[in-house]
Amino acid sequence: MAIKLPNDIIVIFLISIVAIFVGHRLRVPVIVGFLATGILAGPYGLQLIHEAEQVEVLAEIGVFLLHFAIGI
Repeated sequence: MAIKLPNDIIVIFLISIVAIFVGHRLRVPVIVGFLATGILAGPYGLQLIHEAEQVEVLAEIGVFLLHFAIGI
């Protein structure tokens, strides 16, 4: 049984980098690139992510850390 989570995270990072560069060229905010990444890579888009539940857990941890960092 292969672990697919690291591959999923790498795919998300690569698509995010491309989306940021495209967004910069189109002069749109970075968050639009991140939203486009989620739509493209997600289970309802191109289905590039195989372990969606585990990625969701990591995303929730990221939101918690973001709230901690901004002082909420």
